[in-house]
Amino acid sequence: MDIGNRYSLIFEKPLVKGVSAYDNFAWLQHELIRFEQRVINIKIDWEGQLGRTYLFLIMCLFYLANQYNKMLHVHVSKKIYNYLNDMKFLEEPQLSVTPRGDLRFRLLSQHEDTISMAMDIVENIPASLSTKLYEDMISRIGEMYNNAREHANAKHVLGCRYSKPGKKYCFACYDTGIGIVENVKEYHKNYGKSLTDKEALAWALAPFNSTVKGRRIPRGQGLNLLIEKFARTNRGKIRICSGKVLYEYNGETDMARYMDLRNCFLGTLFEMDINAFDGKYGYQEDNYDNN
Repeated sequence: MDIGNRYSLIFEKPLVKGVSAYDNFAWLQHELIRFEQRVINIKIDWEGQLGRTYLFLIMCLFYLANQYNKMLHVHVSKKIYNYLNDMKFLEEPQLSVTPRGDLRFRLLSQHEDTISMAMDIVENIPASLSTKLYEDMISRIGEMYNNAREHANAKHVLGCRYSKPGKKYCFACYDTGIGIVENVKEYHKNYGKSLTDKEALAWALAPFNSTVKGRRIPRGQGLNLLIEKFARTNRGKIRICSGKVLYEYNGETDMARYMDLRNCFLGTLFEMDINAFDGKYGYQEDNYDNN
């Protein structure tokens, strides 16, 4: 979007991969909300490599600004614009593209939106799934989006799917709320406990923990056992970023690690990479002949 030659902020930090890229984006988030002016112009003119995660997050900036009652105008380089367009993240009004079309970036306002997004994600996984696993994946991914929509104190929840180099398929969820880390820390503060960001996220990801009273569903924040087990079997990856911590689970090594950020990441990002697979995934007891 052409916004003239005057910018409130010019952003030139790398957004490629690793904890430093998340830190850079968290810095941009804070620069966005610290402005006293309601209308903010940002120029993102990076011409180097750009991780696709951050193309999704650039789109999410508009909704983060809205959460803080600000109006955002973003000017991006032609390279970034073409990436966004190729990933079908941009809606072209003249073509009357609707969220029910092939648009892969969606605002999830209603329960029906989350189920539609979950079905779209699962239908495009680059592997065959048994009927039972297919249905369960839709249910669990839909639950993850609904948890963000209902319990994150967020004005906006956004979902997307996209491909990455190396035959990787990805889906993500971002909410503009106070963040999973801050939510857990506030919950424990009521009981006189003080947690670090890393401790708060680890607590949220432990089975059966939830800040919602009476809720006894594994992994109350959405990282349920089925999704983690699928990542392990597929040798994929899961990343969660919130507060000053980045969590990564690597299915290939079956190892999880927590990495510290210098800047506080606003809201919560969940992202999962799935590797293309020529065979079929299912439960041990599945009878594939009946599919």
